Amino acid sequence: MRVLLYAPVDLNLIDGSAIWCASVAQMLVHDAEISVDILLHTPLTRAVSHLALNHEPRIRLLDPWQSGEASMRRILRGKRGTRLTPEQAFERIERLHAKDPYDLLVLRGGPICQRVAASPQLGARSWFYLTQHGADFDTVQALARSNGRIACQTPLLQEFLEGMLGTAPERYVPLPPMVPQRLCDEPRTVRRGRQLCYIGKFDPHYMVEEMIDAFGLLRERFSDAAFVVAGDKFHDPECTGEFRMRLTGVLEGTPGVVWRGGLPRDEIADLLSACDIGSCWRSGQYDQSLEMSTKVLEYAAAGLPFLLNPSRINRLVFGDDYPLFVDTPESFVDRTQAAFEDDGVYARAAAVAHETCERFTFAKVNEQLQPYLAAYRTATSVGGNGDRPRRLLFVGHDLKFCRAIIEHFQNRPDCIVRLDTWQNHTRHDERRSEELLRWADTVWCEWCLGNAVWYSARVRPTQHLIVRLHRQEVTTPFPEAVTWSSVNKVVFIAPHVQATMLKRLGPAVAAKARLIHNTIDCERFEREKTPGFEFRLGLLGYCPKLKNPRLAIEILRRLIRRDERWKLVLTGRPPQSYAWLWARKEERSYYEKLEKHIASRGLEQHLIRQDWTSDPPAWYADIGFILSTSDLEGSHQAVAEAMAAGCVPVVRRWEGAAEVYPQAQLFDSAEEAAGLIQRVSANGLRAELGAQGQREAQERFDTRVILPQLEPLLLAKAPAPNAEATLPSQQD
Repeated sequence: MRVLLYAPVDLNLIDGSAIWCASVAQMLVHDAEISVDILLHTPLTRAVSHLALNHEPRIRLLDPWQSGEASMRRILRGKRGTRLTPEQAFERIERLHAKDPYDLLVLRGGPICQRVAASPQLGARSWFYLTQHGADFDTVQALARSNGRIACQTPLLQEFLEGMLGTAPERYVPLPPMVPQRLCDEPRTVRRGRQLCYIGKFDPHYMVEEMIDAFGLLRERFSDAAFVVAGDKFHDPECTGEFRMRLTGVLEGTPGVVWRGGLPRDEIADLLSACDIGSCWRSGQYDQSLEMSTKVLEYAAAGLPFLLNPSRINRLVFGDDYPLFVDTPESFVDRTQAAFEDDGVYARAAAVAHETCERFTFAKVNEQLQPYLAAYRTATSVGGNGDRPRRLLFVGHDLKFCRAIIEHFQNRPDCIVRLDTWQNHTRHDERRSEELLRWADTVWCEWCLGNAVWYSARVRPTQHLIVRLHRQEVTTPFPEAVTWSSVNKVVFIAPHVQATMLKRLGPAVAAKARLIHNTIDCERFEREKTPGFEFRLGLLGYCPKLKNPRLAIEILRRLIRRDERWKLVLTGRPPQSYAWLWARKEERSYYEKLEKHIASRGLEQHLIRQDWTSDPPAWYADIGFILSTSDLEGSHQAVAEAMAAGCVPVVRRWEGAAEVYPQAQLFDSAEEAAGLIQRVSANGLRAELGAQGQREAQERFDTRVILPQLEPLLLAKAPAPNAEATLPSQQD
């Protein structure tokens, strides 16, 4: 397996970014089947961070400035620059991959990640390493559109990035900080002397000056104490040079302080082994960090206990009771003194450090990554005959209903998935769509709107085109504009929608039709119900007015005549938040009258209003009865999800409802719906009907039922187009 690693870091320096780059390469080659090429960002001038890499036969350092290729001279414009620009790095990566394709690219840095993410050829086989402070808007937007994976340090950071990118957990790869190995088999039980150490860069927020001042106080008590410092990278935010000059004077002139300058990693290991306590105290601005410091693990690998901030991430990793947390000069002196004098404190801190470090060694991280690497390892040999992975492209303005389908194929080692997300029914980045179309084997158009029209007019005979048609398209002219002779399959999500559209489109399209319901992961919705759920009705989404929330209010009003405990949970964005809706006179009037009706009937106290939920399973756990009061629906996915969660479905008899939800409690009026709900509650039938709905959801909508029906469509080779399958005239 061949891996290309690139990050805009300088391997001539000793800092966290350079150590990260070298560590990732060394960790990957712990797998004997992996080789790593590191594309250098800067020319090599001295051996510091990269020294250990020279001893790894399966790690190559690719120095563009030493390349004899004419193409590289052109990229660099004939100059020995100090660093690659993002444009130069991207061009070099493209050329390297074209010459000898890589199985996996590991990339760090917003500008290069943005460029690679936009390339269908490269983005699909990439891991984009993203940090908390590297998640700028442009990078986030680019990675959200890509189907490459996002690598990040910690679960806290992943949670933060999921919120920013709106991406599923399956898109992420855990890539924690790491160290070569533990340098001692057992934790230290006693200190050897009183040597404190700091290793890393010099930054005002890294508290080196404050440490040295505090060390002076310790030295007054412990005359044999020493403070060993290694590092030579200065970061001066003011760019005046004053910080560097001041700190250099302190490092060179303070009694007991030994400044070793920049050292290779193996010499750092020797230095740490000779010391007793490491320091990673930083200013309070790092207390909200979602990432760990690699320096802490380097101390731990050498068996050293360490001083560090009691931040959330540090408490999560090392425990709330770790004995050497510091956040002030006074606590720094106090905790260091305790470690110098109290063998129990020292031994406890060392034991925590030793045990924690084991989870972050190269070998352990490599082992944890094996399930993620498997897809790339097999990508060049799917089917055993050298076939490349199937290239699947999903297209649409709203992909929420096919999210589970996308994630399923993303997780298959024999597939590469890309997304073409349109701005609305017709607007899109045409240049990007053309590039994606050239790349794809199979195109899935989610919704039969402008996307289906555009792709069906351009798809090649050797490609496979699938269009999935919902109810929304029934009232638009787009289906007639599709070049149906280029479409291999059209998927309908509900029988009544299929019947209506095939009358319009004719027998040629009917021959391509498949009825496959929307899919849900039923297991995800199996949550324990919350207290009081038995008396809560749920309406998830109540805009536009065809959702008919007035009918839900009327059902509630009839129920509370008999029992004041009933509540209606009205969840979704309010109508005022939809500019297009609020601009329509009839829509606005409907909701204004609805609010007056609620107020005049004194119903507000029985309403629980919520904005759109980011955790639907938790929402359904609060609900006993799910309402579907719409005038029209395709399938009303909320009902299927609620059934999977054990809610009793109470569904208006909109066209096709009985075919989509045959076991639901169907009604024609508010009085009938209220009577159904009242009888279910009074006769103790809620649990029985809830379980019945769960079984129906599992049998009809579960991913384990639906995905096997979709796989043959998406993975099929495209047959020769049917010349006779043309769109019939209106007379037909």
